[in-house]
Amino acid sequence: MKRCITSKDFNRFLEDSLDPGSLARLQAHCRECRTCAGKLESWRKLKEKLSTATSIAIPDGFKEKVMYRITNERILPVRSVEVKQGLAVAIILTAILYGIFRPFLGPVLSGMASNLLKSLSVVLYNFLSAIGIDPSVLIRLFGNIMANFQKLLPLFMVTTALMVIAFILLIVKGRTVRQSG
Repeated sequence: MKRCITSKDFNRFLEDSLDPGSLARLQAHCRECRTCAGKLESWRKLKEKLSTATSIAIPDGFKEKVMYRITNERILPVRSVEVKQGLAVAIILTAILYGIFRPFLGPVLSGMASNLLKSLSVVLYNFLSAIGIDPSVLIRLFGNIMANFQKLLPLFMVTTALMVIAFILLIVKGRTVRQSG
């Protein structure tokens, strides 16, 4: 089964930029496919309407106004694909090194996490006390998180592995995140 005609092909038909071979293939496909035949007919009607349309007089100073707006627009820099791929490789390498050195870094990372949580709990305790809320509930919550940190570690490792797989797939397929504009 042949694929149906795309909007790009119909646009080329509208602009008369199809070579004779492509035009013949388009017409042959439209004889077999009712959907594309209907689309081709609507494109023909549009082409006919556009060819009979009268030209519109451009107001004085229109070009200058448009050019003024264009020159004053700030164009945002676009990150190149190489930067994104480099960032993805750095994240993957970090995840691999973390997996390799995890037994050695476990106590260090656990200590860093507990120190961070302690300082956060002090700030949160003072904030909640200042606004009149009993902070003992949150202290117990942070204590439970730290007590069960070893049980939560496999969850963190699985999510890291999934992220690494996603980045590898993006690099292999050469895809980038969709950008507006």
